[in-house]
Amino acid sequence: MNDGHCQSPDNRRIENRREDLSEIWESDGWKAAKAQFLRDHPTCSRCGGISQVPHHPHLEVYGKPEYLILDDTEALCNICHDGIHSGKFKCPVCGKIRAKLAGTPCFGCLGESDRIRIKKNRHDRNESRSQYNRKRYRYTHPKKYIDKKTGKWVTHGRPHDR
Repeated sequence: MNDGHCQSPDNRRIENRREDLSEIWESDGWKAAKAQFLRDHPTCSRCGGISQVPHHPHLEVYGKPEYLILDDTEALCNICHDGIHSGKFKCPVCGKIRAKLAGTPCFGCLGESDRIRIKKNRHDRNESRSQYNRKRYRYTHPKKYIDKKTGKWVTHGRPHDR
């Protein structure tokens, strides 16, 4: 396990949740409740595939005894469940978890005109960000030179006294 210094807050939260739930997941009560739930709900509620995981939509039950109550959980396949926790969704065209919006195709499955439009928007956004960063860098890192009259370091006409 990582010591937490290099992890993002989301990854630390996930790791802590896994630690809290590991005892529950290893218990016979959980295994029986999960098996019964998957028998009662054989298909994934998102894609229609074979369900493999009961997903708890309410975070407040994690690590508590109420976690074993599966009344308001959602039956999901592993792909859709991973997509929920990674913030991505299953592409309706290719079936891979790449789409950033539910029910929309991923970039690879879009039409050529849509891909060109998205690439242009990305380019424009990156160019705008680059211009801003260049301007900000010039402001915070001004050029320094020696004034020929005084012999002192000067920054934008001001004497440099660092």
